[in-house]
Formats: sequence, structure tokens, C-alpha cells
Amino acid sequence: SLLLRATRSLHCIWRGHNFGVSGNTKPKLSELLLQEGADPNCRDAESNAAMASEEGWTAWTSLLQDRVDGCAHPLEDWISTVKVFLNYGADPAVRWYSPYDREGKQAMEINTPETAINAALSVRSQYKKDLADIMELLSKVKAKLGPPE
Repeated sequence: SLLLRATRSLHCIWRGHNFGVSGNTKPKLSELLLQEGADPNCRDAESNAAMASEEGWTAWTSLLQDRVDGCAHPLEDWISTVKVFLNYGADPAVRWYSPYDREGKQAMEINTPETAINAALSVRSQYKKDLADIMELLSKVKAKLGPPE
């Protein structure tokens, strides 16, 4: 999807070599696509087929997971894009599996927006206000949805 392309850092493995293709997050493009009706919770058709069907990847979870994985998006753009997604209906309670833990070891970790956002921002003191702002926005979006079914 175009929304996925506006948020992902893409990688290409060819002949045993890993080539990162930097596709930095683009908050303005993401917002335009969302204004036009793009769904931040639409399943990523390119996600790993081994993922649990109920907790597959979306443009939203991919955006979050890229930062957990250490992709080199400019952090300010990533923060803006996360806020845009939350303002346009990204699922604040989504859960997804990550095939690797934060140290890069193979594991099936369950992630949430909170864990991904905290992993990205809590260790960087200069982003303390951004972390608080995003967590407040996340809480507001959750409150609008009401209790889980």
C-alpha cells in the first residue's frame, strides 16, 4: 500500500548481502493518505505469512516495529508520523509478534504501541516531552474506544 511505503524502511537481500533501502517516514505524506481514506490498520500484504492471522502486521505496527528494530528514520519524523497515525484511527490496543527481541536474538515477543514507543523514546532524555505527549494521545484514543470486548 502507499501508506506502508510512506512509513517503512525497506531492506533488500541479494546474493547473501543485506542492502538497506532507506525510506524514511514521511509524516506529511502519511497524513495526506490518511485524509484520503487510507486505513492505518489495514493488513500488510507483504508481512510474514507465518505471523498469527489475528495479530498480523499493518502499516501502523510496521511503523512502530521499524523503530524497535533500530531503523534509521529521523526520530522527529517518526514521532510526528506516530501522532498522525493515532489522530487518524490507528488501533491503540493492537498487539503483534516480533520475530526478534530487542537484542536481535530470535524470539517471538509480543509488542504493543506502548512497548514500541517506550523502547524508542524512553532512553533518550531529549524526547521525554514527546514520549509524554504520545502516551497521553494513546490514552485518549483508547478512552474513545471504550473497554476491550
